Amino acid sequence: MLNMKLFLAEQLNLSGKISQSLHGEDILLWRYFKNVKDGFFIDVGAYCPKLFNNTWRLRKKLGFRGINIEPTDRIKLFKRYRKDDINLQCLIGNENTYEWFYYDPEHPASSGKDISKAIPVKKMLIKQRTLTSIVNEYEVKKIDLLDIDVEGTEFEVLDGYDWSVLPKLILIEENGDKRINKLLTGKGYKVIAITPLNNLYERI
Repeated sequence: MLNMKLFLAEQLNLSGKISQSLHGEDILLWRYFKNVKDGFFIDVGAYCPKLFNNTWRLRKKLGFRGINIEPTDRIKLFKRYRKDDINLQCLIGNENTYEWFYYDPEHPASSGKDISKAIPVKKMLIKQRTLTSIVNEYEVKKIDLLDIDVEGTEFEVLDGYDWSVLPKLILIEENGDKRINKLLTGKGYKVIAITPLNNLYERI
């Protein structure tokens, strides 16, 4: 297994490789999983099949497959370009319900369930599911990577999971929410890498 030290993404030597992530996270993940076969990921807040996507390189270079979850109409791109993945249009939270989602196609980082943080252009009532319900429905037996980027509701995603299948790595945007680190360390995870937006946790 790759011996990884705590570092900032700006210090990462990409060796001329083109990253599709914002800060080289996909290169980091590719290096970690380079000897893994039949890898599986769950990408919550997947955004786009390639652009700013943390799992595209894992699919292309290592043959990973997984579940892409995206609440907006961009899920159509996944259904077109990632037909061998499971592609779901929904929100992920701590209960199975319906939630209002405020969406600005031009500023996806300003979209979300909290209207005070959004610049809404569209208001959509979207089905919300727990991560547990999805893992159970699709009979997921292993998760090599759980990638979570949901614009401020990351803790809700973790809070709605029963941890029946433990991810090997969790890449998550914490947004200053200290509950996330407390929950994950309590589940036996430790931070092994830090980028300007994300923390990468490994199961000990």
